[in-house]
Amino acid sequence: MNNSIMIAALGYAALGWPVFPCNPADKSPLTPRGFKNATIDHDIINAWWSQWPNAMIGIPTGIASGLWILDIDIKENADGAAALARLEATHGELPDTYTVASPSGGRHFYFRYVDGIGNRGGFEPGIDVRGEGGYVIAAGFEHGAGAPILLLNSE
Repeated sequence: MNNSIMIAALGYAALGWPVFPCNPADKSPLTPRGFKNATIDHDIINAWWSQWPNAMIGIPTGIASGLWILDIDIKENADGAAALARLEATHGELPDTYTVASPSGGRHFYFRYVDGIGNRGGFEPGIDVRGEGGYVIAAGFEHGAGAPILLLNSE
């Protein structure tokens, strides 16, 4: 059993962020109702990660967690970092916030949820918004060929 993933999931629950297990092959939910099954209940979390010890940690976005995520991707035809730099040059830098790095060089910036923020793919090239009705894969596991998802800033 990979206790480090379960410990990370329990840590998110302690912050009040509900979690649910996701398939490490494709990031899809492993529970019947997906992010709607997310919980902060330690007994349920222990049972899930005992059943699926290598599951990724999913966190629902929106009202359930009180979070929305600015998802910056680095892809061949959509450089989210460059798009973010252009937005920051025009509107000012993002505030310090909880930030996670993905193996591909992308970033997830976590913010307090504001009513009305939904999911929006392609907000800018390489930038997606994860709000009500969505979810994000959290830090606390290794993805693909052992590349870690890293916490960059815990503010």
